[in-house]
Amino acid sequence: MIPIVENIKKAIFIFASIILPLSSISQSKGSFTDPRDGEIYASVQIGNLIWMTENMRLNLPGSYVNPDQPDKKYGRFYNWNQAQQLCPEGWQL
Repeated sequence: MIPIVENIKKAIFIFASIILPLSSISQSKGSFTDPRDGEIYASVQIGNLIWMTENMRLNLPGSYVNPDQPDKKYGRFYNWNQAQQLCPEGWQL
C-alpha cells in the first residue's frame, strides 16, 4: 500500500511543478492570413511564441484532402518535400 501513496505523492509533485506553472504563462488568441492563398488560420501566443492552432490547407501540387474527412478543419495531406515548403515566410515546421 505504501508504494501507491508514494506514487501519488510523486504525481502530485510533477503536476504542481510542471503543469501549474504552464497555466500561468500569458496566452492570447489571434489569427494569421496566409498571403499565398488568403486562408485565415487561428493562432495563439504563448509566452514569446505564436502557434497556429489549425491544420494547413495550402493547395500545393500533389497534396490532397482526405476523402473520408474532407472538412476544411482537417487540412490537407503533404509529403515530406511538400511540408518543407508549406510554412509561410516567418513560420517554421
